Amino acid sequence: MHHGHINGTEIRLQQAKQRQQHIKNVCSRLNESHEMEWYRLFISDRRKYIYCANTKVACSSWKLTLLRLTGKDLSRISNVHNRLMTDAVLKRAEHYNSAGIETRLNKYFKFMFAREPLERLVSAYLDKCFRDPNYSWLSPAIKKRLRLRNSEQQGETGM
Repeated sequence: MHHGHINGTEIRLQQAKQRQQHIKNVCSRLNESHEMEWYRLFISDRRKYIYCANTKVACSSWKLTLLRLTGKDLSRISNVHNRLMTDAVLKRAEHYNSAGIETRLNKYFKFMFAREPLERLVSAYLDKCFRDPNYSWLSPAIKKRLRLRNSEQQGETGM
């Protein structure tokens, strides 16, 4: 190995450090008056982790995985988003006092998942416009609006 050559692992570590620094910089600029949504943080004292649930980023799958990791009986949980069912098994940060939360935030492994914004937008569009019957009105409404806009633009250009 050449001393001037940086291998792939070192590059990935460098990129991860840069991303972490970027996240710290952005978060430090946020308005501190925003209320923290403690219910989004799931804590396992046994496994020493904190998971921050982020909607539309496989949170259902992750909640189910975390539920299974507890080893507890899950036969009564039919909906991972029903807090009455899951809170008996998974602890949330709001179940702890501020000192307990701070201790865990300083000591436990913390993780969350994010999704590329454009991909998330396309996924939501496809899901709501073509898969969810409650939103069957949405696709025709979008098409109607686009046709109206196109006809107005064609009127302006004389085409």
